[in-house]
Amino acid sequence: MKISSISIFILTILSVFPYSLTQAQTEDLKSTIQVDTSDYSFGSVLEGEKIKTSFNISNTGNAPLNIINLIPGCGCLIAKLDSQVVEPGGNLPVSVEFDTRGFIGQQSQQLAINTDNLEQKQLVFTIHGQVEPEVMIEPNRIFISQISAKELIKLPTIKFKVTVNSKSKAEITELLDLSQLLEISDLQIAPKKATFLTKYLTPEKPGLYRDRLSINLKNASRKNYNVPVFIKVQEPLEIIPPALSFGLLKPGSETTKILKLKFPKEMGLKITEVNSENLAISAIVQTGKSKDDSISLQVSIDPSAVKESILTDLVLTTNQEELKEIRVNVFATVPPRIEEP
Repeated sequence: MKISSISIFILTILSVFPYSLTQAQTEDLKSTIQVDTSDYSFGSVLEGEKIKTSFNISNTGNAPLNIINLIPGCGCLIAKLDSQVVEPGGNLPVSVEFDTRGFIGQQSQQLAINTDNLEQKQLVFTIHGQVEPEVMIEPNRIFISQISAKELIKLPTIKFKVTVNSKSKAEITELLDLSQLLEISDLQIAPKKATFLTKYLTPEKPGLYRDRLSINLKNASRKNYNVPVFIKVQEPLEIIPPALSFGLLKPGSETTKILKLKFPKEMGLKITEVNSENLAISAIVQTGKSKDDSISLQVSIDPSAVKESILTDLVLTTNQEELKEIRVNVFATVPPRIEEP
């Protein structure tokens, strides 16, 4: 029996229709995200307080919404949720905590919520407000990037003032001087206020001093507040490089290095004479104005006058009463000799 072309057409439509219906139903399944708020202002709080709040993620769609991860803007922000799936018609609370320790002034922190929703892959929740200092210290640090020992002790005395915020229950208990270059005097401590003076001491030697003053408290969010002290003490004269190394000398060619002496302008340093015990070493003071307060010397070694490795000093005589002589180490190595059999 022959099947008509109309019958074939009808059978084809009937066989395709269930698949098309299933595909349409699948394509209609999707999650829809809503949040009750994406912003929270905590107003004004004291430093050290922990701000807690929460918001809800709702799914008004007909497919589950998966939360991939939560990404806080900093370590000060903690976010928690009980599940990573929001069922259709359900909602999921997200708790947020902002630790204000170490933050002062207007603050704004963000929490990113990544989802599997193709139309809205990421939600952003913002928490913001003003953080008042629990303790105010004036000045709040000592920073001297470079100074000589003589100039350091000439600096004026610094008056410090420590004040506890009237909203805080904190009280000042003591001041600890943990600095090698400061001396404390006229210390006056009350529960909510302290004042003291500091003067600079002569350092035992040049170098970088990283110290602190510590103000200890009770009933505070932190047991102590520090005043960082950063002072770099160096000799008035800086020798660059501090020693001259010529390495392995090559026969037949003169080797030259540049030695630079940097100093404060008021020092007025001048090189009056240059000497060396080794006759192979010569030095010429370069003339002409330098871009900074410095003197440059061209130091050379004549390899033809060198019979063995050099370990000696370049002696610079100056016009300074306290620094009549500057010695710079000079090193050089001669190639090993190959003896003929």
